[in-house]
Amino acid sequence: MRCRYCAEDIREESIFCRYCNRRVRRRYFRFIVIVAMIAAVAIFVGAHRTQMTHNYYEMKMFFRDMSDSFRSFINTVKELPSSLRVISDYEKYIKNSDEFLKAGR
Repeated sequence: MRCRYCAEDIREESIFCRYCNRRVRRRYFRFIVIVAMIAAVAIFVGAHRTQMTHNYYEMKMFFRDMSDSFRSFINTVKELPSSLRVISDYEKYIKNSDEFLKAGR
């Protein structure tokens, strides 16, 4: 077998090249671990699919409710100036009424 880095002849069972000290065997262990992890995730998702679907719909409902609450809050903030105007007008009305009652005594 030849080293793919320095092209020297080395033994077939070598893991490192004795000339350039580089690893000549591929790292199959890492590949196997990654494939095993992907398989484990796929099995987990397949086994818990109904629960995950249920959780998805619960989250969807939660965010829809939050969106409705936020929309209500925004509408309240938009209506705030007119509400403050009504309160100001009411205060003026009460003040005028008090002055009218004082004048009538």
